[in-house]
Amino acid sequence: MSDPTPTETTTSQHTATHEPAAVWVPVAELKAWQANPRKNDHAVPEVAASIRRFGFASPIIARPCGEVIAGHTRLKAALELRMHAVPVRFLDLSDQEAHALALADNKIGEISRWDRDGLGSVLTDLATDGVDLDGLGWSDDEINRLLDAPTIEPTRPADDDKPPQATQADSVPFEVYDLGGHALTCGPNDPASCDAIRRQWTAYARALGISPGAGSLD
Repeated sequence: MSDPTPTETTTSQHTATHEPAAVWVPVAELKAWQANPRKNDHAVPEVAASIRRFGFASPIIARPCGEVIAGHTRLKAALELRMHAVPVRFLDLSDQEAHALALADNKIGEISRWDRDGLGSVLTDLATDGVDLDGLGWSDDEINRLLDAPTIEPTRPADDDKPPQATQADSVPFEVYDLGGHALTCGPNDPASCDAIRRQWTAYARALGISPGAGSLD
């Protein structure tokens, strides 16, 4: 058996030729499939913005006669951008197979769904890294909704659960209070504790029927 030529790679089951994935073709040599049921005019500005930013990431698929199979929106966007040539991959298909592929190319992309939490996380990471999110296909409102984290409202305690409001202490630091012949000196940082002692003494003295003194506190 002869060795494969430089343009062929032989495997156990298939022989694949090395051909370019796409070639640059003048836009004037391409024509849209006139019966294309996919309406795409509204998407042209977003696709044009993507091509302007990233270039032609996906080639147009066309038949050798120049009829576009997949990439009608990209072709319209290229015309809007006044491009003279676009990358094209040619497939030699019959009318029927070409039109069936055109329908499949559009419909199969609709089957996948977005994980909105995952999408929001990726967009947030990109925005945090300073990446411009324009030209990705989402409107500004959609981007803002995807970037917004769920807002959790704090639970407001019921009136009965509210902590008691701090009150101004009656006692004054370094003041000496007469508690029925006993002297109580209020410490510099203990006005509230001093109030508590005075109240306890006042209740105790009244229970015994004795004078609580001038330093009493109800």
